[in-house]
Amino acid sequence: MNWLKVSLLLILVAVAALILTGNIHLSLDLGRNDQSAHAAPPVPPAEFLYLDSGRVGSYLAQLDNGIYSDEKQREKVTNAVHAAVHFGEAIEGGASSEEEGLVERQVTATAASSYFSLKALLSLLPRREWLAGVQLGHEQGEKRLESLHAGQFIFFRTNNLARPTYLDPYLAIRRPHGLRELFPAGGERTHTQRITSVTRRLTHKFEGEIGKNPRIVLSLTNTSPSSRHIAYLLPMSAALVTEERSLLSEGGGELKVLGKVARVFTQRRQKPVYVDEATLQTWRGPIRHAPGALICRTDSSCAAREQDNRLIGPARRGAIRSARRRDLRSLDQQTEIGKFGAVILPLAIYK
Repeated sequence: MNWLKVSLLLILVAVAALILTGNIHLSLDLGRNDQSAHAAPPVPPAEFLYLDSGRVGSYLAQLDNGIYSDEKQREKVTNAVHAAVHFGEAIEGGASSEEEGLVERQVTATAASSYFSLKALLSLLPRREWLAGVQLGHEQGEKRLESLHAGQFIFFRTNNLARPTYLDPYLAIRRPHGLRELFPAGGERTHTQRITSVTRRLTHKFEGEIGKNPRIVLSLTNTSPSSRHIAYLLPMSAALVTEERSLLSEGGGELKVLGKVARVFTQRRQKPVYVDEATLQTWRGPIRHAPGALICRTDSSCAAREQDNRLIGPARRGAIRSARRRDLRSLDQQTEIGKFGAVILPLAIYK
């Protein structure tokens, strides 16, 4: 018989002997001390403009010996039992027991939590394989470009993301009820409504030509007029871009980017040294043949003039041509590296 049982037996004997006096108080405390309280997250919750969970999972599996889809957390749990007997106001007898065990729970990783786990693992890589806290597209761009090499992971902040105006028509119709908001249908079959019906049909055709998950390219602009033009291209899947338009509008402000360097161009060659033909082939034709109303209503300048009822006849056609040229120019500029630059495959872009 262990000491706990002996102690409890003595307490029970004392209780039996003094029960008639009424000068006894018995208390029993059953408690659980769980040491598995969640720690504070390492960073504030992020708002993602883009998150490639497929690549994140693949890299995690490679870095973590191929096992990550479900995390197993083992936690120490203490169960405490305390019994006490109070004899009057002066004497207290008691016994307690602590039992320790391991509680195992299955935790399914979310896309965001997997990303931050990957980022933590990448920080353990050698300096040559992990470049963090840098700035791209600034005055020291040339020196920074020379420090990059293919296969390297890179984490940087930027507020120089070029505005991808060629995406505006696609993002506008991808919103819930986007087509209805752009071209509201009326009840009467007037001439205007017939034109609207044709425009909606042509917009559906534009959407079909682009496809459900087109390839897009975002780019970083160079803010230093004294340095050579350096282009950083970020090819990605349009289906993974957020519907929150403010994160893309006018460059989106300062953004954090984690990516993997795919190509680096640091020597003079025949211009251009790189063109993302897959993106050009996806977007150039549909933008050229998209209905004028779609191009105008997704271009801020053209849409503002149209709302003021100042666009009719030749003026409207001229405004649409200008808007279409802006979209095509944006597409050409953001899919090409002239002489110097790098292609970076983004895993995440967020605030």
